[in-house]
Amino acid sequence: MHRRSWAAIPGIPLPMSWIMAPILVADLSAARSYRHQLAEYKAAAAGNSDALHLE
Repeated sequence: MHRRSWAAIPGIPLPMSWIMAPILVADLSAARSYRHQLAEYKAAAAGNSDALHLE
């Protein structure tokens, strides 16, 4: 019996999760970078220049 799996495009046996995984990783990476930059921005806005560091 043929087992049907989730596919991104019917007829192509590529699971949708394989396509979505890089997007999830990119979103998580962007969120981490955003939180880091936001913390630096808030420190600069508060006048705490010691909290800022250039990479």
